[in-house]
Amino acid sequence: MALVTYSEYVEQYLGKSIDKVDASLEQSRIEALIDAVSAHIESYCDRKFQAASGLSEVFDGDGTEEYWTANWPITDTPTISYWDGTQWIEATSSLYPRAMDADIGRIYFTQGDTFFKGKNNWRVVYSYGYAVASVPADLKQATYELVHRLYLRAQGKQGIASETHGDVNVSYSLGKMPDNVKQLLDRKYKRVCLG
Repeated sequence: MALVTYSEYVEQYLGKSIDKVDASLEQSRIEALIDAVSAHIESYCDRKFQAASGLSEVFDGDGTEEYWTANWPITDTPTISYWDGTQWIEATSSLYPRAMDADIGRIYFTQGDTFFKGKNNWRVVYSYGYAVASVPADLKQATYELVHRLYLRAQGKQGIASETHGDVNVSYSLGKMPDNVKQLLDRKYKRVCLG
């Protein structure tokens, strides 16, 4: 999934009118860079950002009251089921009262119930992610910065240390992911596995 569009990159990041874009901006090349950067960010964060529905995750019950989905934000009411040895039984919300923190992918029981221990004995089915128009502004900004960094590299401007876009001065570290982008992704978007 592309986290930004070509027109967003040109208008929001470069501050140019899309109908007056310099032909040297090569739309197909920039779109390819956007796709590559978006895939790199998803890989780095170990999660998907594109809106999807009906994802089924089977997991081991660990005796705790909470489960963290592999992708977020959750965009619907998840269906939770447990394996009774022969079939999946829906853990209805009336029998297993629960709540969720949709923005961070946390589903938890509220009345003392737990995801009882077992091997592949729980399943959650849910929808998650962002449409391109709803990708958070800071994630879009991180994408713009990485796309622009690669675009400059492709144009042979590797020696550039910084440049200004409107009121924003951007510095580049072309040898690695810029620290500000890495810190943002680590803090807000990267999936962390505990244990």
